[in-house]
Amino acid sequence: MGSWNTLHHFDDRKFYSEIVPDLKNDGQLLHKYFNSKFAKRILYRRDDTIDKEIAEIIKFSRF
Repeated sequence: MGSWNTLHHFDDRKFYSEIVPDLKNDGQLLHKYFNSKFAKRILYRRDDTIDKEIAEIIKFSRF
């Protein structure tokens, strides 16, 4: 079996300055992403479940 090597670029400053505060508040970035046409298409999101899913992600993130 072969090996699998990956390289991930992660901007921790942006994460802690933008993403974490958003998750601690009302999750506007999540709403923007989940409500995008692209996200709905690739993740098969339904309008009637988006708010519940966002609330669960925020709840988990705060935990």
